[in-house]
Amino acid sequence: MLVLIDESGDCGLKFGSGSSNLFVCAAVVFSDKFSADACDRAISGLRFKLQKKIGFEFHFSRSSDKIRETFFRSVNQEDFKYAGFVVDKRKLYGERFRDPKDVYEFAVGVVCEQVRPLLENSKIIIDTNGERAFKIATREKQTPDDKSGRLVWN
Repeated sequence: MLVLIDESGDCGLKFGSGSSNLFVCAAVVFSDKFSADACDRAISGLRFKLQKKIGFEFHFSRSSDKIRETFFRSVNQEDFKYAGFVVDKRKLYGERFRDPKDVYEFAVGVVCEQVRPLLENSKIIIDTNGERAFKIATREKQTPDDKSGRLVWN
């Protein structure tokens, strides 16, 4: 299994001063390297079709609805599972959510719990912002074998 975890938005709670209203965390789970590579090839093909540079990342917050729909059509035939969680930070209350780190840990924890049955014998790659929260959520230790600058758990 290969699990990729990433987020969108920020965990800040200073609304009106730059903090976003929403925080999104998602995990994509591939059963094997072949499935992950096939999905990667589909996304690379879409980049080429749209005449984007090789390293171009599809950031949905900056993409048009047409690009988003095209992206989903491109990966629709690939073999993966996913889980996501969207937090409307304006609706959070209580001591637990006073610190932005707690918002992050909560969202990542919910997503990890959704994919927990798939995590055994998995290689997990997470955006580097999630190091502390992910270690807490999975109780696993990082291994230094990834050259992408992201954190990897085996």
